[in-house]
Amino acid sequence: MPRSFNDKTLKEVIQDMLRSTGMDRRYTELDVEEVYRRYVGEYITRKTRSARMREKTLYLRIDSSPVKEELLFRKTQLLAHINEHFGRVVVEDIQIS
Repeated sequence: MPRSFNDKTLKEVIQDMLRSTGMDRRYTELDVEEVYRRYVGEYITRKTRSARMREKTLYLRIDSSPVKEELLFRKTQLLAHINEHFGRVVVEDIQIS
């Protein structure tokens, strides 16, 4: 049976629902946290006390000074990788403490 012009895929319906309820932003925030963990690897993830996204800023709390220095060094690369993953700017800054 051919689709009519106003039929939507399940993906489109879910995206519309998330957008209309404001949950799309929270979903993106959770996805950013997951992309961060995959990018930095298991060791740095274990040293990361928390990774939280709010208002286009990724806040990282790190338990190890050497890891913190490594992330400060790679901050620009990390920012570019996350935004490239989404195909748009979702993170404008990364705060590391």
